[in-house]
Amino acid sequence: MDVIASYRSDLGEAVCSLGTALSDSQARLIKKYADEIIICYDGDKAGISNTLKAINVFKRNNFKVYTVMLPDKLDPDEYVSKYGTLAYKNYFESHITDSLEYEFNAQFIDKNLEDREVLNEVKNNVFEIINKLNSQIEIDKYLNKFKNRINCELDSLLIDFNDYKNNHVISNMNNTNIEYVPNYYDYQEFVDINPKVEIVKPKALYKNISEIRLFRYAFQNRQLAKTIDEKIFNDLGGMLEENQNLWMTLINDYYENFDTFDQGKFVKLLDGKDLEHYLDINDLIFKEIITDDLKDLEICIEKIKSLNYDESNKRLNKKVLNEKDDIIKVQLVEKMFKNRKLKENKEKEIKSKKNNNML
Repeated sequence: MDVIASYRSDLGEAVCSLGTALSDSQARLIKKYADEIIICYDGDKAGISNTLKAINVFKRNNFKVYTVMLPDKLDPDEYVSKYGTLAYKNYFESHITDSLEYEFNAQFIDKNLEDREVLNEVKNNVFEIINKLNSQIEIDKYLNKFKNRINCELDSLLIDFNDYKNNHVISNMNNTNIEYVPNYYDYQEFVDINPKVEIVKPKALYKNISEIRLFRYAFQNRQLAKTIDEKIFNDLGGMLEENQNLWMTLINDYYENFDTFDQGKFVKLLDGKDLEHYLDINDLIFKEIITDDLKDLEICIEKIKSLNYDESNKRLNKKVLNEKDDIIKVQLVEKMFKNRKLKENKEKEIKSKKNNNML
C-alpha cells in the first residue's frame, strides 16, 4: 500500500522490501536500475530502526543514499490518506536528506538527554557515526552539531571523542591488566589471508537442520511464527539466502493476512526460484517431528544466531583484505575476534540446553 500511495502521488519509481529484513541480494537487484536510493520507511520507532539498517545495506552495495522521515510516525499510505497525494509529494520532495544527517538526527529521537545514562549512550552512538567519516570537514561539522544539541563546550566534547577513538583501537585483551597496543599483524590468526573459494552445491537446501525445524515451528500458527521472528530478526544471515527469502514471505506477507498456515495459500505467494526452493525443502520440513517442548525451539534459535556470527566474520574478512588503513584493519579484526568469542559462548549455551536433543 505504501508503494501504491507513492505511485499515486507521482513518485513512480518506488519499490517495497516486503518487510524489515532488507537483504543484500535485494539491494543488488535494485542496483541494476539505479545508483541512488531514497529510503522512506514508516515514521515510527521500528521504521527508524529499519531505516538505519537499510542505510548500511545500501551503502555497502555502493549506493548514494538519501532518506525521508515522515512526521507523526506515519507511513506513506497513512500520510496520503490523511493529507492527500499532492501534499505527500510536496512533503517528500522537500524533506529529502542525506543519510548521514538522518543517522545523526535519529540518535536524539525520544531521548531524554537529562538522563546521564541515556546521554552516554547517545554520545557513543554519535561518536561511532562521526568516527567513520573520512573528511575532517565533516567530522568538525558534526562535532559542532553535536555540541549544540547537548549544549556543551567543544573542547570537552573533543576530549571525550578522542577517548572514544582510543578505546576503539586499543583492545583490552580479555580485560587483562597488561598494557598492550595491538598491531594488525598480531591478529593474523583471525584473518584468512588466502580465503578458499567456497564451493556451493547446486542444490544446497540449508546450512543447518535448525532452520528447517524453525519453519516447522513457524507453520504452527501466526503468533508462534511472529515470536520466533522477533528473536532471529537480526540473525537471518545464519540461514541460507533462499530460506531467508521464504521466511520473509512467510512472516511479512502470509502471516499479515492469515492466522494459521495453509500450504495452498502460501504457495500462491511464491514464484520462480522461491517456489522451486520451497518445493525442494517441503518434504524436509514436514518430516521434522516437533513437540510442545520449547527447549528444542530455543536450541534452533540459538543455532541460527551462532551461524550468523560466521557469516559476519566472512564479510569482515573480505573488508580486512581490501582495507589499506591499518587502524581500520585492527578495528575490523577486533570485531571478528568478538564475533568468534560470541559464537563460542553461544555454542556453549546450545550444548548446555541440548542434553539429549540431537540437531
